[in-house]
Amino acid sequence: MSHLLYFIVFGIILLYGFSLIVPTFYFIFKRKIKNKDFVPSTFVSVLVPVRNEETQLVECLESLLKLNYPDNKYELLLINDHSTDQTRKLAERYLGRFPLFKIIDNPANVFGKKSALTLGVQAAQGELIVTTDGDCILPSSWLLSIVETYETENPVFISGPVAYKKQGGLLRNLLAMEQIALQIIAAGSMQMGLPILCSGANLAYKKDFFIESGGYQNDVLASGDDVFLMLKAHRKYPGRLRFMSDSSSIVLTSPAENLRFAIQQRSRWLSKISAYGNSWISGLGILVFLCNCLPLFFALLSLYNSEYLTLFFLTFAGKMLVDVLLLSLAVPFYREPRLLLFAFFGEIVYPFLSIISVGAVFFGTFNWKGRTYKV
Repeated sequence: MSHLLYFIVFGIILLYGFSLIVPTFYFIFKRKIKNKDFVPSTFVSVLVPVRNEETQLVECLESLLKLNYPDNKYELLLINDHSTDQTRKLAERYLGRFPLFKIIDNPANVFGKKSALTLGVQAAQGELIVTTDGDCILPSSWLLSIVETYETENPVFISGPVAYKKQGGLLRNLLAMEQIALQIIAAGSMQMGLPILCSGANLAYKKDFFIESGGYQNDVLASGDDVFLMLKAHRKYPGRLRFMSDSSSIVLTSPAENLRFAIQQRSRWLSKISAYGNSWISGLGILVFLCNCLPLFFALLSLYNSEYLTLFFLTFAGKMLVDVLLLSLAVPFYREPRLLLFAFFGEIVYPFLSIISVGAVFFGTFNWKGRTYKV
């Protein structure tokens, strides 16, 4: 077998490790210590776009009630995107429990999360817009951590950590493991000035920036509101994006319910990569996909030629070594050491999940919030 092939494979694994571990180390060792005596002065508008969240909205609103942020310094705007269940009625029960709480409805001819958020920004009184989702649980220090970052570092755009709620089952634990790995890489990349992703479940940005940048104008895709806005901020204000390094600001959200939804979720993410127009995001996505597929590719080749077994073990062990190191750095921050137990299973499952998800981009549709979209 050609030595050149070994050299290429080794180079790909090395590049994979470098691209993932360097941002992770950067985030871990550049974290800032939280100031326990911080007193906020910023008035904040918290936006919660919702559609058909009756099963989880109460949990979200109850967590918002427990925020340790001055009542007179924030408002809560819940924007209802044509929910067909009891979401709005459940929200109405909380109208008297928040000092400043408004329920806004998307107009009859306007649909989608981006429209809901735009409506919320237009109605917002705060200079800082903070967003989350109706299926999230917010820690009590969430808003305080965001504003501390805002007031001490003067960013235009702030992203925060998101993890999945603890739920049983192999798939959900694998998704939780993937989530914290993606998040820790995204955190380090953003701090290094190379943002790759963020989540609208834990996000903040200046209202002035949203307006002057045009918000979601010209963003025709159904989802992707968070990353498209992040990239606008990066292009217009490079160096003024921050990721919150406080583990007490982790927002919990729900994982995909089953394998079908997990595939749809990933195909939705993948379908937007080319639209981002960012070579770093595209290149990293291709690299991760390639490293997921290499062990499976060489395993299949070894059925015809046993010489490829060596390359199978090399790629499988090399990738797993990188992934375990990455997870071992992420789990202390996310307080999820149990997820290391699923690392081996992840190496087996993710090649198949990656290939199926990529295939769905070209041949499928996805269902999101009760609406069907073409990928």
